[in-house]
Amino acid sequence: MNLNLQIKRCALTFVMSMLCLIVFAQSYTVRGIVTDNSGEPIIGANVSVKGTNNGTITDFDGKFTLDDVKPANVLEVSYIGYITQSVKVGSMANFTIMLHEDDKTLDEVVVIGYGTMKKRDITGAVSSVSSDKIIDPVSNVTQALQGKLSGVFVQSTDGRPGGAVKVRVRGGGSITQSNEPLYIVDGFPVSSIADLSAEQIESIDVLKDAASTAIYGSRGANGVVLVTTRSAQTGDKVRVQYDGYYQTKTAAKRLETLNAQEYVGITWGIGTMLGIGDNVAKYFGLGSAYGNNFAAYGNVAAHDYTDDLLRNGRAHSHNISITGGSEKTKMAFNLNYFDEDGLKKKSGFERFATALKINQKVSEKVKLDLEFHYSEANTEGDETLQDSKGSVITSAYMYRPIDNPLGTGDKTLFGDGMKNVDDDYNPVSINNGTEQFVQRRNFRANAGLEWTIVDGLKFRTEFGGGRGNSESRYYNNGYSLNSKDVNSASISKTNGW
Repeated sequence: MNLNLQIKRCALTFVMSMLCLIVFAQSYTVRGIVTDNSGEPIIGANVSVKGTNNGTITDFDGKFTLDDVKPANVLEVSYIGYITQSVKVGSMANFTIMLHEDDKTLDEVVVIGYGTMKKRDITGAVSSVSSDKIIDPVSNVTQALQGKLSGVFVQSTDGRPGGAVKVRVRGGGSITQSNEPLYIVDGFPVSSIADLSAEQIESIDVLKDAASTAIYGSRGANGVVLVTTRSAQTGDKVRVQYDGYYQTKTAAKRLETLNAQEYVGITWGIGTMLGIGDNVAKYFGLGSAYGNNFAAYGNVAAHDYTDDLLRNGRAHSHNISITGGSEKTKMAFNLNYFDEDGLKKKSGFERFATALKINQKVSEKVKLDLEFHYSEANTEGDETLQDSKGSVITSAYMYRPIDNPLGTGDKTLFGDGMKNVDDDYNPVSINNGTEQFVQRRNFRANAGLEWTIVDGLKFRTEFGGGRGNSESRYYNNGYSLNSKDVNSASISKTNGW
């Protein structure tokens, strides 16, 4: 009897231990706060479960909540300018995590409006990113800054290759005027840095507050983006370097569309609500009076116009740089070619850019700098908003997805909406019948003379000039989002210094 009792106790102990293991292995929610050395909450710090895609960012109070966390997991907390912390979860559910400043970044040299300084000596708000962080394969180097500079918001205004990129430094300050920052490339203001390739750039520094941007006056009210391009180093031997890549792209996710029967049923229901249900029934052959074909639409094919408009894209970039020099003369030459086919059919971007940079030491105290930049960019495709109707892709749902209605097919039954059920009027015909091509050329030359009067005191004068021109050609064969059977064509040219 004692033996049976012992066996029962062992079995019960084993079952209870297994239950404990099951409970222990379950996931739960953890919460916490992230602070800096002084105890101030850090806004926007990244908190993630190491080795997974499970993550979040801290709110305005530095707090975070993370679901589906297991005791064996490790939390990884990171923020720009701070050392990344790893914390094992264990049995804890609430965390207070302190991040320490990365002292190494404080010794980096930062470009400011009137020279260069170490980060630890700067009192204004400045964010920096070096060339090794600008490696994303994108057509516009501005896109590579996304998520790399605190307080700087970068957004592509549309998905086409070569499309405009919106940059906001600490938000927008005006409702009616431009909120774009001032771009300075090697000391000279430019309208954009889209014509620069990532391989040309040494560093990008962003001045964000009034103290940092004061030297630029009102032009720097929206922040200042300072770009320093690559130069040869003193004593470098002649060096030739090639960088290139090839990539393919596909749409990450596509929306599901209605089948023919669902489309007809919803259109009939909406038409009934609007008082034209009988017209819709006659057009599609619905109801006992018009053939009762609703069930037959279950065997009718339907277009997915979004899928018809998209394709697999590809892009390739090639860059050749030649650098070299002596103690007195340094030279850097860069040649870049970029070509991309967009995900949408009949869209693409092509850019050719070259740059030459010469630094000459005239004497022990006098230096001469010369720079020349030329770029040519070609953009194909029209993906702009038209009277708040969206683009040809985002408005694809508006058009009839079936080829042959089983009713009368008389489009006049839809009144003002008849163009959306026209046999020949759909997103594919609109896209195929539209041609848009924009070509931009830019040339810029800069020169600077620097005189070291005494150690710590320098006099520098700079001058430069540039010329740009663009040509835009547009044509549609009568099909557009706004109209049908109204052809449109235009050519515009601009030139300026």
